[in-house]
Amino acid sequence: MTVLNGLLGAGYLMVFWLAGAALARRGIAYVLIGRYERSEFAVNEAFYAAHYPVWYQNAEDTVYAVLPG
Repeated sequence: MTVLNGLLGAGYLMVFWLAGAALARRGIAYVLIGRYERSEFAVNEAFYAAHYPVWYQNAEDTVYAVLPG
């Protein structure tokens, strides 16, 4: 399982636009959206909140479970 925080690997691949099947094909199970992601990128957190359950949350970070089970 892969935890994604907006940037993946040394190539800085932006993946906030990926959804559903695209995330599954890449083996991404969780998406972390925190202070850094909100300040550096145009994150559509409302999309994740509407489509995926919150797996973990604190005052600054939210982790969405994007794969079932």
